[in-house]
Amino acid sequence: MSRRTVIAAVGLLVALTGLVLGAIGAGRSSDAAPAALDGHALFVAKGCSSCHSGPGSPSATNIGPPLLDAANWAGSRRPGVDAATYVAQSIREPAAFLSPARDGDTEMPALAVTSDEVDRLVDYLLER
Repeated sequence: MSRRTVIAAVGLLVALTGLVLGAIGAGRSSDAAPAALDGHALFVAKGCSSCHSGPGSPSATNIGPPLLDAANWAGSRRPGVDAATYVAQSIREPAAFLSPARDGDTEMPALAVTSDEVDRLVDYLLER
């Protein structure tokens, strides 16, 4: 199976996960607001764990670089950019800075995430 086929399959998996989570949320009573997902749950729901290993979340494919111990390396990737800013930008604009650990054949997709979700993902990856 080619790398592009795997990436397409991961994209399909992410889309299906979103549909399942939406269906679960739709099944809740109308008077109860859906609970916000924590960083780990978002990491799985948004498909991040399909390509990356995170704290307590091994990758399904290891296509992307591991994001373990991000607090120890993320602040040194770009001069003058702290770890939280680097991780947030990497989520919002994956092509803004290519990590030296990334494989040149694999491009991270832009994710549909809110600012609050980015904050929760950053907190999770930096284990704050």
